Amino acid sequence: MLTQLDAFAQGVIGLSTLLQYFRYDGSCQFQNMYKADISYLKRTPR
Repeated sequence: MLTQLDAFAQGVIGLSTLLQYFRYDGSCQFQNMYKADISYLKRTPR
């Protein structure tokens, strides 16, 4: 049980770090990739 909880906590920490990286990345390379993904999703018909 403890290991599952640890893995969950690690995942949450990793996710928040990733979100911060999206927000504060100076080069915006990640953001551009993210925007490209979004525009691709919008173009793709469901």
